[in-house]
Amino acid sequence: TEMKGVLSCLLALMLVFSIAPSVFAAEEPAAKPAWDISHSKVATALNENNESTVTLSLPSAEENLNSDVAFVLDGSSSADTEVVQDSLKLLEELKTATENSGAAVNVCVVKFKRQAFKSDWYDLSNNFDAIKNAMETKYSGGTNIHAGLLAGKEALDQHDGVSADRKHLILISDGSTYLYSKDGNWASDTPFTRSYYTKENYTSAAGGFWDNGMHEPNNCPEVNVTRPKTTSDVAVWQKYLNDVKARNERVNSEGKTGDDYDYHCDYDLNFNQGKPSADFKSQPCEPRTANNRDMAFYYANEAWNTIKDRGYHAYSIATADGSAGAGNADDSHCFMHYLNDGASLDFDAIEKEIIYAVGAGSQVEDKMGSEFDLVSGTFQLTVGGKALTCIQNGNAYSFGDDVKSDRFVIIYNEGDDSFTWTINENVSNFAPVQLSYKVKLTNSSTTAGRYEVATNEYARLTPKDSNGVVGQTVEFDIPKVSYTIKSLYYNANGGTGTNGTAKPTDSPKTGDNSNPALWFVLLLASGGAVTATTIYGRKNKRSVK
Repeated sequence: TEMKGVLSCLLALMLVFSIAPSVFAAEEPAAKPAWDISHSKVATALNENNESTVTLSLPSAEENLNSDVAFVLDGSSSADTEVVQDSLKLLEELKTATENSGAAVNVCVVKFKRQAFKSDWYDLSNNFDAIKNAMETKYSGGTNIHAGLLAGKEALDQHDGVSADRKHLILISDGSTYLYSKDGNWASDTPFTRSYYTKENYTSAAGGFWDNGMHEPNNCPEVNVTRPKTTSDVAVWQKYLNDVKARNERVNSEGKTGDDYDYHCDYDLNFNQGKPSADFKSQPCEPRTANNRDMAFYYANEAWNTIKDRGYHAYSIATADGSAGAGNADDSHCFMHYLNDGASLDFDAIEKEIIYAVGAGSQVEDKMGSEFDLVSGTFQLTVGGKALTCIQNGNAYSFGDDVKSDRFVIIYNEGDDSFTWTINENVSNFAPVQLSYKVKLTNSSTTAGRYEVATNEYARLTPKDSNGVVGQTVEFDIPKVSYTIKSLYYNANGGTGTNGTAKPTDSPKTGDNSNPALWFVLLLASGGAVTATTIYGRKNKRSVK
């Protein structure tokens, strides 16, 4: 009995230790968001004092500050006064942010219903009324988000002179789409749809939002991944959309795929007169099929992904569907948030995304290269080209103005020749912040030759957005400068110097009866670098809000 008790205790201990790693393991911290932030770091060539000026810029010093904003608005619901006013308020903030920056903000308005209507590009600074009129114009008849996105993408594609990372598309809709422009013709008045109704039982519901009254494949969870109605989770929606693609490509009982049943929607004929289009086809009511709304979501998602793949910024704002009825547009609302990677965005969040490069609380750590020392008292900082006043207190440097003296603060660590730069305000994409300082080459080679050396060991940004969220560290590229060590041969007897390469000159001949020539080889750093390499870190997709 005693032995059994011991064995029982041992087994219990073994069980505890075997489960301990999973029970007591600490939860993994949430991954920090990765932002592609426009930034650059450059260095000038070494001067006669072997000094170089290093400049860090947020956003990048070479960034063209011009920006494009394409509004893609649902033709009826988005013409609502509140939506227009919120859109115009965003543009007012953009206009204010770009004043005196030399940057142009160009605005295009795309309105869509069953087709899309694209305006010209307007300069925000002097065409505000034209933009307002375009936003307030109403259209009716159908919902085709796919057409709107195609038109918005085309507008951004065709507008030259603006970099991809400064192009923004804002989709505003209730998301209740059921038409699509699979031929790419977003301006067509007869987009595509499909229906389960037949010519014999045809009604005005056929091919419309309520075509599922005849058959709803999303009511067949045993064979289909059904359309999400309660979540905007990216993985869930992607699983559904992938299944829509598979359903559409499946060969049905008639030996056809879903594409074979698409026909042109004639809005007045189909929905007002209750008559089928000339090319109307009826899709069999089989479980493993995709209906018109499935395909409308699928094509809209494809267009959205293409826009983001171009490097453009895309945002989606969901409005209420006032006609579908309670619960009937939940999937539409979820889809609009899914497009934002599952997030619910409003105009204020988008405004911050467009205007700000990084937020207050962001920090840069910068360490000098092993061959260089920081030149004391050389820090300078500008915002939008305007120099701020520097107040030095020991190894602390505060930059500001009469209103706020510590807008930016630098703490220098003499021990390892590094500094930390703390940014105490949101940095505008339209008013670049540039910090410059001098480094001196103090540890050059003593061997003749040409050398390329890094001015810094590292420079890294720990960004925060305007809401205080910390992002992943962003590394600045490290500039390099070059210098040349030349050899100088000096004849002590003749006093004649030969300035040449490191290769020794001929020694005095054997048997020479003159006084022996004493040669000294002195290795000197040339009066400056012959070249400097300038390296930029470029912004790719989206800025930090």
